[in-house]
Amino acid sequence: MVPRYLNQSAVDAMKIRRVAQLVAGVICILIAAGSIVAGFLISGYPMELQTNALVAAAGILAFYTRKQEQTCLVAARQYAAIFSTAPNYIVTASELSMKLGKPEQEVVQELKRLFRKHLLIGCSLQWTQAPPGVILQYWIPQAAAGGGIGAGFVDVQCPGCNGATRLRIGSRGPCVFCGAPLEAIHPATNS
Repeated sequence: MVPRYLNQSAVDAMKIRRVAQLVAGVICILIAAGSIVAGFLISGYPMELQTNALVAAAGILAFYTRKQEQTCLVAARQYAAIFSTAPNYIVTASELSMKLGKPEQEVVQELKRLFRKHLLIGCSLQWTQAPPGVILQYWIPQAAAGGGIGAGFVDVQCPGCNGATRLRIGSRGPCVFCGAPLEAIHPATNS
């Protein structure tokens, strides 16, 4: 069983927003262009030029936002493909940096943005002590882990929201439900 890391419901919602942005952008630009043309035909100069410029700017902004969301979708699909082939369900930011040809800091910022948009599921960003850096840790599929959560991982209960987040022992990461900082300590030393 290959785990899925792309949140299809978030992708579908983003596709609907992209269509709405396209429609809004086209309508704004058509209204502005139509008003400018009508002004030239009626009086020889564009009427309400400032208003038309604002309407056109709104249309351009809708197209720009649409382009940004397309970039997010492409990036989310790239990361999901990499995650599906990563050994041990763990990949570091430096490994992603090498595979994607981007600086490590850019990879981390991009992943944070994709997590904020809820485009990636079944994984979480975690900061480790040794080696220092950022890792992306994946949920271990039940079949691969023999029905358990996998060696080296524990479920950490958030003191803020009582949600359970799976973390590698000795690492830190945010609660997947409320974002509160969590730390995974070995169960034997948890008492």
